[in-house]
Amino acid sequence: MRVRVGLVVGGALILLFAAFTAISTQVTSHLFADLQDHYTENKIKRVALVLDQLALSKGRLVKDNAEWDETHDFLEGRNPGYLARNYAPEVNSTDQDVILVFNSQKKLAGAVQTEEGLPTYEAPSGLDPSRLVESGLLSAQAGAGLAVVGDKVLMLASCPVLPSDRKGATNGWLVFGKYFAPQRVAELEQTAGAEVSLGPASGSELLPGARGMEVTLEALGKITAFFLPTLAWRAGEQFSNARIIIPSVNSSRSVLIEVDLEQLVYKQALRERNWFLLVSAIFGLVFVGMGLLAVEWSVLRPLAALDREMEEMSQAKGEIGLLKAGRDDEIGRLAKSANRLLDRVQAGQREARRQEELLSGVLDSAPEGVLALQCMRDAQGEIVDLSMAVLNHSCEKILQVDEGELTGKTIRETYPKLVEAGIYERWKQVAVTRQAISFETHYEGHKITGWYRNSVAPWGDGVVITVTDISERKAREQELAETLAELERFNAAMIGREERILEMKREVNRLCQQLGVPETYGGDVRES
Repeated sequence: MRVRVGLVVGGALILLFAAFTAISTQVTSHLFADLQDHYTENKIKRVALVLDQLALSKGRLVKDNAEWDETHDFLEGRNPGYLARNYAPEVNSTDQDVILVFNSQKKLAGAVQTEEGLPTYEAPSGLDPSRLVESGLLSAQAGAGLAVVGDKVLMLASCPVLPSDRKGATNGWLVFGKYFAPQRVAELEQTAGAEVSLGPASGSELLPGARGMEVTLEALGKITAFFLPTLAWRAGEQFSNARIIIPSVNSSRSVLIEVDLEQLVYKQALRERNWFLLVSAIFGLVFVGMGLLAVEWSVLRPLAALDREMEEMSQAKGEIGLLKAGRDDEIGRLAKSANRLLDRVQAGQREARRQEELLSGVLDSAPEGVLALQCMRDAQGEIVDLSMAVLNHSCEKILQVDEGELTGKTIRETYPKLVEAGIYERWKQVAVTRQAISFETHYEGHKITGWYRNSVAPWGDGVVITVTDISERKAREQELAETLAELERFNAAMIGREERILEMKREVNRLCQQLGVPETYGGDVRES
């Protein structure tokens, strides 16, 4: 079938291309050149937007660390070990190469380098902190930019430092930096869909006759780019990549990003294709009529019959049946392959139902309450609420609700007292930090009163909470504490009574000594 379809489709395309080429060769050349230039512009914008997304992501990361009480206390002089404890190479979890901290006077208050082989606790050589201040990177709002450090490019993001409650004025700035190492450039290429290279600009990157364009980005601001239009290329000339120029935040040298567009250059191939199409169109005329007839009888009609059968099957109720596979050609083999696929789909559906029933049975048999919460985020990615995704029967029993009553509802709206008690914030913190915690708390509200143990663990974009009712244990602990206190009071009373008896015996012995008669009580009561 592939041969027959290839002949038919190829012949039709040859006929259409030949006719089109004969009447509009010049128009086609300009049209393809314009499309090529438009594709080049889109590739440049794509690379720029991917860079901007990296800057925005870094901005969110530095903002999370800047709005942290430890950072604020370090700039106040109350937390001298802050940098070593959180950003030293052996403990750093932010995956940053450079961490800079500026005080409220925009003076460097501390720095860390985590790149292997470089000294720590000082700014990298070639990165002048004063130039960062002059560039405006340290402003009232979070900012980002690219810096030139030697022959390497460093992406920086800054954010004013505030306490975690975001109240009061900033007392400095936190800056994160990440070099564009080969692995990071490879990730940029994969995301942008083009080969790129980054480095300092030499000042001679502009090409004669190049087309310029500007792109305004959310984080990196306005950047410029230029490339040589397709129609300006000449046969035999050396190919030139598209180039993006981004001002550096620490140097007069700009950052140059070259985008490899060699795969798009086909001006010469376009001219050769015109000759090929012209010759092929002659032969295409012979095959087009036969091809159309062949495709009708050997492809279209059998496929139409197969389509009707699948349509009838899709409208039928109950179990999915199988297709008729009586033909011994590609269409018959296609029907057999579809039947095998249908068998696998049916088996997969049965297995999925079995796994779902098994999971539901396991969860519902657990004596502890299990509650899965899904994060609800705003446009900036901040968590605004937690939605209840899954509850087992034990959890519904603890919450005193009917089956399925809470699924899909949010914590803040349904159980506001959890927010007032601080329990919601502790759950939310696990979703942010991805660190599991366990704690015991007393809760009263929404028809619930008692002591509960919460074991909270991260789960996807949310958390899973195991709730255990420990009210009975807490009551026994209280009873034991009261019994122990009573025993201690009784013991103290008995010790006092024994002391008084001993004193009376000693007094009797002293009277016997004064009277000159033997002592009444033995040596165990004599005064020491």
